[in-house]
Amino acid sequence: MSNQPHEGTAEDAFKELFGELCDGSIALAAGVFDNAGNGVYLNRGMRLMLEGIDDGTSWGHAFVNPTFAALRELTHEGAVFSGVLTLGDGLRIHRSIAARVWRRDDRLLVAGEMDVLELDRLNQVLISANREINTLQRELFKQNRLLQGNVSELDRQKRLQRGFAEIHRAMLHQADEALLLGELCEVAVHYAELVLAWVGFPDGQGGIAPFAAAGRIEYLEGVKISLDDRVVEGQGPTPAAYRTGLSQVVNDFHASRSTAPWHERARQHGFAASAAFPLCTARGVIGVLNVYADRVDFFGPDEIRLLDRLATDLAFAIEASRQAKALQESEARLSASEERLKLAVDAAGIGVWDFAVASRRLLWDGRMSRLHGCAAEPKTTDPATWAELIHPQDRSTFERALARVTRGLGPLLCDLRVRRPDGDERQLRAHGRLFRGDEEASARVIGICYDVTDQIRADARIQALAFYDPLTRLANRRLLMERIGQAQARSHRSGEHGALILLDIDHFKRLNDTLGHDLGDALLIQVADRLTAALRETDTAARLGGDELVVLCEALDVKPESAAHEAAMIGEKIGALIREPYRLNPGDHAYSCTASIGITLFHGHETTGSELLKQADIAMYQAKRAGRETLRLFQPAMQQAIDETARREVALRRAVAHGDLQLVYQPQVNRDGLWVGCEALLRWSLLDGTVLSPAQFLPEAETTDLMPKIGDWVVRTACREIASLPKRARAARELVLGINISARQLADPRLIERILAIIQPMRFPPARLRFEISEASLFGDFERNAAILGRLDAAGIEIELDDFGSGYSSLVHLRQLPLAGVKIDQLLIAAVDTDADAAMIVRAAIGVADALSLPVIAEGVERETQRDLLLKMGCSRFQGFLFGRPMPLDTFRRAFETACT
Repeated sequence: MSNQPHEGTAEDAFKELFGELCDGSIALAAGVFDNAGNGVYLNRGMRLMLEGIDDGTSWGHAFVNPTFAALRELTHEGAVFSGVLTLGDGLRIHRSIAARVWRRDDRLLVAGEMDVLELDRLNQVLISANREINTLQRELFKQNRLLQGNVSELDRQKRLQRGFAEIHRAMLHQADEALLLGELCEVAVHYAELVLAWVGFPDGQGGIAPFAAAGRIEYLEGVKISLDDRVVEGQGPTPAAYRTGLSQVVNDFHASRSTAPWHERARQHGFAASAAFPLCTARGVIGVLNVYADRVDFFGPDEIRLLDRLATDLAFAIEASRQAKALQESEARLSASEERLKLAVDAAGIGVWDFAVASRRLLWDGRMSRLHGCAAEPKTTDPATWAELIHPQDRSTFERALARVTRGLGPLLCDLRVRRPDGDERQLRAHGRLFRGDEEASARVIGICYDVTDQIRADARIQALAFYDPLTRLANRRLLMERIGQAQARSHRSGEHGALILLDIDHFKRLNDTLGHDLGDALLIQVADRLTAALRETDTAARLGGDELVVLCEALDVKPESAAHEAAMIGEKIGALIREPYRLNPGDHAYSCTASIGITLFHGHETTGSELLKQADIAMYQAKRAGRETLRLFQPAMQQAIDETARREVALRRAVAHGDLQLVYQPQVNRDGLWVGCEALLRWSLLDGTVLSPAQFLPEAETTDLMPKIGDWVVRTACREIASLPKRARAARELVLGINISARQLADPRLIERILAIIQPMRFPPARLRFEISEASLFGDFERNAAILGRLDAAGIEIELDDFGSGYSSLVHLRQLPLAGVKIDQLLIAAVDTDADAAMIVRAAIGVADALSLPVIAEGVERETQRDLLLKMGCSRFQGFLFGRPMPLDTFRRAFETACT
């Protein structure tokens, strides 16, 4: 570079020289400045050099920079300037300028070299600085965001702490468990920004059921949570928390397999995260606190720690509340128990006494005083005074018992008869127990005393009821069996015989039915009194029930024949006693009765007591069959007859099962001889060809369960066979079928249902069915039987009274029955034309029937003279051999067709 600029305008020459040389190079810097520091001309190098000045100094005011400001101080032309370039941001770069300066007029011309390396370094520094500035800006933004998040989290923590405080306040002040848990759930949802909170307890059926909840509680409707980990509903966080006792957190509800059964339900209610915290007590896990949020990853460490602590405190509060409630209930029960005890003691009249052993002082409360006939107030006394009130025979018992308890040999328990000042004697029971204190002088006996007079009397009555008949005061069956066993033992030792005499009063039922049960009881009492007065001390009289009485005789002869004779003599004596007249009511006429007596002997233990009673019963029924008012001694043949009856029952069962029974039919005609009905009669054909009538086997069937089956078979078969008769004639469609109904059938409460179940399927008209019921069967239990007949009549089935005139009928009773007719006893019909008395009875029976507007049918008509006489008496229907014998169905069908032509 030349030391002198070109001639002419120095500025122009400077521009021309340095502009051409420097504009393309950044190594040379040249510029023209005025005195104010404004750049008049700057080449590229100078402009680049001045770009580093900060915003407060533009490149047009270079002198603001301290380095360039020094140019003003140069005083001579051509001076060389070198210094440090200071950029606007305070960055300092050394040896960046080595320039020569010229002054021309008011211009300052600067030209010099710029170190290229320093320039590159400047660029790098500027780029690095810019990067650092950007990094600092991003960090500042990040720190600002973090600061804002910390502020939000701090606010949230404050809300949680406030909620936590609210919950603890509720724990302190809310005693009701349901209200406490409900308030807890409300606070948790409000302060912890939850969408649902609920507390669940085991439901007793293997699951967890919500007890209290707040928030989106619709989620819980119908939700199923099981405690069984073998099912999917038992693998969620709630059952897991209950089983393990550990908190279960699911921060992504829909991504967890354990919550799969509830994904759809949770999605509908906007749930994204959940947590379950066990409520743990010293007794184990009692329930689970469950919370739900609408954001994934909602439950952080702080939330989990806080909720876990909340669950712990809540479990403690629940346990404390339950214990307090249990204690309160226990105290209430104790108070109620004490009150009940006080009331019970008062009501029971129990007296309390307290005896100080050392001082011999005895304290009574008011009830104790009242028990002894004294004023009902507390009293201080002593054992000697107490003993004076006790019956002399019981004083020693009391004194020994008191001495024994004071020595610690056991509790006091004794019964005392007390004579009160008013002369009343009561039986008291005293209890007492010794209580020892720290000192021997403090030993005392505390006890109670109560009146057992009524109890002892009741025990005596119970004993009497247990072993004696309450009506006759004779021994009952239980005591009799004991006495029989004792008598057999004595018989075994002595070799003597004994006898069991069973007597049954003849026609006793008729007495009850006609004169009433009160007079029947009066008769039994008088008979018992006579037996008691006549028997020996070694004998026992007993009542088995009803009118059956038993006499147990001991010490009879060792020889069976002589013993039988002695027993028969005793039986005859008893029979004579019973035949003597009785006065059942003062002023009434004398009443006489007889007895049927059965006797059986025993020797040692050869026969059981029950078997002896059975043998005596068999002998007694043999006496009844012999005409009553007699006695029979049991014989083995009687037992054989009983066995034969049992065999026949077996055969009858087989006959019913195999269809060996059959029906025959006997026609019934009107006064013109036209068939108007028939009676179905039962027959049993044996294997040997013998045909048995109902009288030969039905009495046995009546005592078994066969009778209802036989009755159903008769109704079913008769209706089916009669319905099969030709229906060409009108008589065939109107023929009435008569069937006998036994007492056993009548006693069946389902009789009507059984009959209808038979005839309805075959459409047999009820109006063509007539049940014949004997007087003996009907009047056994009149009210019940009348009700059953009423139901049969309502069903359309006719009722006919059989054996009319046999002596049971009462006009009052007949008027109360829905009868369609009466059938006169065939025993009366058999003698109606030969016996004037029989004719008179039949005429009276027909008159009664006419008065009641009941049609009459005469059964057993065998002679025309009988028919004619009955016609004159007003009888309108007939049945008997005169009009047709009982016939099998085929024969009856042919006879019926003949009668209808």
